[in-house]
Amino acid sequence: MQNLSIQAYNQLLNLLYKGAFEASPWFSCLAKLDEILNLNASFLFLRSPTHNDGGLMISSNQRIDSVTPENPANLYTQGYYTSDPLVNLPVGKVVLIEDVIDRATLEASELFQLGMKPIDIYYSAGLDLEYDNKQRFSVRFTRSQQQGPFTAEECDFLTMLAEHIQRAVAYGEKLIRLDSERQMWASSVSGKSIGVVMLDETGAIVRTTAVADRRLSEKDGLSQLHNRLYLKNPDLNQKLKTYIHEALQQQREDKPVSINALAVPRPSGKPDYEMVIKPLPFDPMIDTRGSPHLSVFIYAPDQTGEINLRLLMKLYQLTVTEASVAIMLTQGHTLDEVASGMNMARNTARAHLRAIFSKTGVTQQSMLVSLVLKSLASMP
Repeated sequence: MQNLSIQAYNQLLNLLYKGAFEASPWFSCLAKLDEILNLNASFLFLRSPTHNDGGLMISSNQRIDSVTPENPANLYTQGYYTSDPLVNLPVGKVVLIEDVIDRATLEASELFQLGMKPIDIYYSAGLDLEYDNKQRFSVRFTRSQQQGPFTAEECDFLTMLAEHIQRAVAYGEKLIRLDSERQMWASSVSGKSIGVVMLDETGAIVRTTAVADRRLSEKDGLSQLHNRLYLKNPDLNQKLKTYIHEALQQQREDKPVSINALAVPRPSGKPDYEMVIKPLPFDPMIDTRGSPHLSVFIYAPDQTGEINLRLLMKLYQLTVTEASVAIMLTQGHTLDEVASGMNMARNTARAHLRAIFSKTGVTQQSMLVSLVLKSLASMP
């Protein structure tokens, strides 16, 4: 093991804590560990292989393929993992392969002869760790016979590093998962044609969704001015400022925060925007400047989200034609317009509408429109 300077250790930790956001997660950190510990390879198993899943493994050695969605298996994950003695290790404890199997038995095994020896792996150390949900991930460190066995000092170093690896990988996974969930919910809200604007502790805009950006850029009674929401109607603009100020003040004083709403006229003559100002939960002990404090939802009643034809068919057992008729009615077309647009007789369109009523359980066209708009078929 190299004599590790504070600067080198700091570099290693930097690579570890930003590793989740690399194209090949934590590869740079693994490569740095290879250099520090004189390894021929190190492996991070973010998801262990099973009989029907190759798992997810990052390899620091280009001779040994990583297991990713693009490359779903390698020699180890295709079968040799079942005979690996370094499994179900005590969490956070470094275990050497010779601690669990004697060297003679290992060298006589198929795992060693076909899975380790051809890629020059002779010594191996394992470390099992846990995500927040107690599911395991693991790290394996390997050396050739020429590089020699792991020393007690090196095992102590890996044990000390284990807590950092656990925290970095678990937090990194959590951040990526939360961001995926955030994107999913943002997409779902956008699919309902609802724009969302996030405001900070001063009322300044810190984040907007794509739908909100479109609403603001149209400047149809609502826009952005000096990085703040601006309503063309002076009285409503003042009322919006008051609502935002009151909500932020109540939030600072840890009082129940009221949810306020506005109808915003549009010079274009289109239906008024519906605007709701709602506070976001936050922890005052870790509140930073410029973090979101309020969310403003902007809904345009004249804009309907796209209805998923296939989902609508599956939800109500509709045919393609029936689902298409229902969608056109939801978009505001009359039955005559539906018949003309779909090149069918009006009586045929009426027959399809009766079939739709029967399958969905509604009895009026207005009820059908409401049902479809509220259904999961309107989710993006």
